[in-house]
Amino acid sequence: MRSALYYPHSRIHSTELLKTALLMWDRLEMISPFPGYRDDYADPLVAEGMELIGVSHYPTRSAKKQAHTLIEDFVARPLPAPFFYSAPERFEPGYGLYPEKFLPETLEMLRETQMVGTARANTRVQVTEAAGLAVMAILADCCAGRTKSRITDQGVAYATLTGLLGPQSEDSLLQPIVPYDQIVPITLEVIDPHALDLRFLINFRKRETSQAGHAIRDLRHRYVDRIESFVKSLTQTQGTASDHIELQRQFKDDMKDDLAILKDELRLKRKATFLSNEMIVAALAIIGSIANQMLPNPLVLPDVVTASGVAATIGGLLRVKNNFLDSRRSILRKHPMAYLFEMRSSPLAML
Repeated sequence: MRSALYYPHSRIHSTELLKTALLMWDRLEMISPFPGYRDDYADPLVAEGMELIGVSHYPTRSAKKQAHTLIEDFVARPLPAPFFYSAPERFEPGYGLYPEKFLPETLEMLRETQMVGTARANTRVQVTEAAGLAVMAILADCCAGRTKSRITDQGVAYATLTGLLGPQSEDSLLQPIVPYDQIVPITLEVIDPHALDLRFLINFRKRETSQAGHAIRDLRHRYVDRIESFVKSLTQTQGTASDHIELQRQFKDDMKDDLAILKDELRLKRKATFLSNEMIVAALAIIGSIANQMLPNPLVLPDVVTASGVAATIGGLLRVKNNFLDSRRSILRKHPMAYLFEMRSSPLAML
């Protein structure tokens, strides 16, 4: 998937999740209370990163209607006390819900079921943490559809929510949360992750806006496709925790092997290019041209140095360079780790 939708809040709270988003997605959408909503970030680096990939996502009426139907089914179930605002056992602190994200009839339904409290001064309504997390997860499903990944930095809170729901969680609309911020570091462990700080990631993503940025973007998409493939196998495996650990170990080994094979292929290509006939002829031509200018007796290299030898030599070297670059691009496009390889090899990583 090329884009991700963040929930449950209107702003991202995790720098690590932002770094993951910069590594993976074209854009990171946040569910907003009105079109064009922008949040202010105190950290200038986070603000710059969000300016680069952050997009406000105001729910369409269709998404709100779909969410209303699903929330109606959800609240009709026998829910535990922490979901109800009037219950003394409810979670603390409460959760401020923007009413504009839902249909008015959805808020009225939540009031009737005693899941919504009074409105705050900033126009948000109070719900319990459990209720807020639940309805925002449902809304996120409706907004993301099948074309966007759902991501959150509230994994622990959602794990607690799943525990509260018990057996209901299996057939509820609270789908399993994919921990991209835990999966992506598996690939980063294969290279040196310490150089990939937030400033570096922002600068590297900016390169995609350059004239040749499409090549970097293509490598990023191939990297994401491999991660999505692993996520699919991980979520579809109905096994134990040890099974998931084993799958992650295999994934890390696969990424190590892919990077090693990539380096071997590039090394062999460089060696083959350096020893090619055209490269040798071009080198001899350069030596001959320089010798003709510096030595009292001209150095004769038949069929190599002519009156226009220097120009021909430059043209030959350009052909060698272009052929090498074409081959290099072809090699890179075969390897999902090529994106991180190019990132780590970037001059930006040396700053």
